[in-house]
Amino acid sequence: MSHKLSNHDSKSYIDNEKQINHYIQEAKATLAIEGLNLNNQAAKLIKEKLSGKLSEDDFLKRALELAKNG
Repeated sequence: MSHKLSNHDSKSYIDNEKQINHYIQEAKATLAIEGLNLNNQAAKLIKEKLSGKLSEDDFLKRALELAKNG
């Protein structure tokens, strides 16, 4: 299976919402095997990053905030 990445402001992002949702489901399944889960806030944040709506810096700041505050 090939993964289509597009360049946007020197960053890579995925321009296919179906593909992003597939990646999120794969991540959820992998985490579930380990007894962990991916909450809706984290999934939304990852989707925003993968779709190019967030810069790397903004993603990391928000992920850290989410990790600290739940």
